[in-house]
Parts: sequence; structure tokens; C-alpha cells
Amino acid sequence: MKAVFLWKDINSPETIDTMLPLCQEKARQLGWEGDLKLFTEGFGGGTSFDNLVAVSGNLTGVIIHNVGKWHGNGTKLLQDLQPLKDKNVPIALALIDYDVVSTDVLRIVADSETYHSRLRSQSIRVGMKKRSGGRPPFGMSYSEEGHLVHNEDWEKVVIVFNLHKNGMPIVEIAKMTGLTGRKVRQVLDTHAKRFNSA
Repeated sequence: MKAVFLWKDINSPETIDTMLPLCQEKARQLGWEGDLKLFTEGFGGGTSFDNLVAVSGNLTGVIIHNVGKWHGNGTKLLQDLQPLKDKNVPIALALIDYDVVSTDVLRIVADSETYHSRLRSQSIRVGMKKRSGGRPPFGMSYSEEGHLVHNEDWEKVVIVFNLHKNGMPIVEIAKMTGLTGRKVRQVLDTHAKRFNSA
């Protein structure tokens, strides 16, 4: 039995309909024929990764859409995939170009911030295509009508811009606001048009 595992963050606008075709295309590239058993997490009810591991003795291949489930925790990925590795089940990752990958490569990918940045960007693009707007920027959320509105973090956004305008270094802004330096830069990039036009 060949299987597909789809995982998404609860806030991601992606759907099974947007993710599964990538895995089906990967199966075609690998020369796999026949039906693919679907396992999912993050879409509500359904068969989870634990269910996939439970049937690992019957598996002849698995395509994982992405390794977001293990973001920043490659060690956990190795532990979770060990039953598949023990049974020599080939594993492919839909969102990279390699046919079959080792668990060691998947661990590196899971720990890679660049990979997850691209994954978030893809999720936002999917949301924009669905006109749901994707993930809102820091300091904002969607109203019931689908409009961007300020949320409880907006005050930090204003503070970041005021401090930056007064010449404070990003490192100091991060300390003062409790945000990471990376998040401060992201806020400055994301909201630049809002503040520069005001």
C-alpha cells in the first residue's frame, strides 16, 4: 500500500484539495500506480500520522507533503519516522525535487528555517488565491467580514515604528518590545507602506 501524509498548521488556509495534487504528481513522477491511502493532520478529524505508523508494516511507500509537523524539531522527526525506516519504507517529500529521501535529509529540512519560510509563503499565496487573505501580518487579524483590523499586538507595531523612526537599533527595539530581532525586521518590512504613507 502506498500512502500520502498531509499536515497543515491550524491557521493555514491550505486544503486537502490544494495539497493532494502535488503528492499525486510526485507519485506519478516516482512511477507509482494505483490508489494512495490518505492520512492527514490539521484538517479536523481523519487518519493521523499515528494511524500511518500503525500500518507501516503494510506500506510500500509514503509521500509526505511537507515536514511542517516537525518544524525546528528534526530529532522528533527521526523518532517518528523510525518505524518506517525500520521497515525500509521509501519516503518522498512532495515539496522538494528529490525522488526518495533519507530520514537524515528530512531532519535537516525540518530544522531549516529557509524551508519553513518558503512553506509559509506558499500558504499565504494559497490564502490569497482563495481570497481569504492568507495569514494576516503581525498586529492584525481578519474581521468577520474578511477585512484586516488591528489586534492586541498592534500597539507593539506602533512602538516598533516609533522607536525605529527615532534611530533606535533593531536589537534594542527587540529587547524593549519582547520581540525577536527577526520579528522586528519583519514588522518593519510588512508594515512599511502603512506607516510611510501616514
